[in-house]
Amino acid sequence: MKKLLSLILVLIISSTFIGCSNAQYINLKKKPSNHYYTEEMYKLISTEKFSISAFDTDVYKELHPKEEDDKILLDFVKSLKSTNFINKPDNLPDKPKFKMFIKTSKDKYVINIYDDNIISIFPWDGVFEEDFINMDKVPLAYRLDSFCKYVFNK
Repeated sequence: MKKLLSLILVLIISSTFIGCSNAQYINLKKKPSNHYYTEEMYKLISTEKFSISAFDTDVYKELHPKEEDDKILLDFVKSLKSTNFINKPDNLPDKPKFKMFIKTSKDKYVINIYDDNIISIFPWDGVFEEDFINMDKVPLAYRLDSFCKYVFNK
């Protein structure tokens, strides 16, 4: 009986180690560029139908803009230059003012809008640090903070 119990124990322990050997969610690669997620999102939304929802973190209210307003996202990304992409700011607020959720049939992206100038972009299930963007030189018509204020009529 003792041999059978020890055999079962050895099988359980060895199967646990075998099951944990495939590290498919651990990613030790470095982020390819500081605008990697923005490029991936742009490729996706320029070829597929997508929807936007805006979330106001102060009042916890989510709204869906009109479908014709969705093109602002494409215009925003087209207006970005490599100098807009920055490292994570030191003085970044804990909570963004607004969040935007971009949904396609394949993926979901989140845009955190911290203030008039700083935003971040990342996929819902991303493994790298988010892309941080300074919107200083982005035309006012394409700024996402203004768009969210428009959506919420602030």
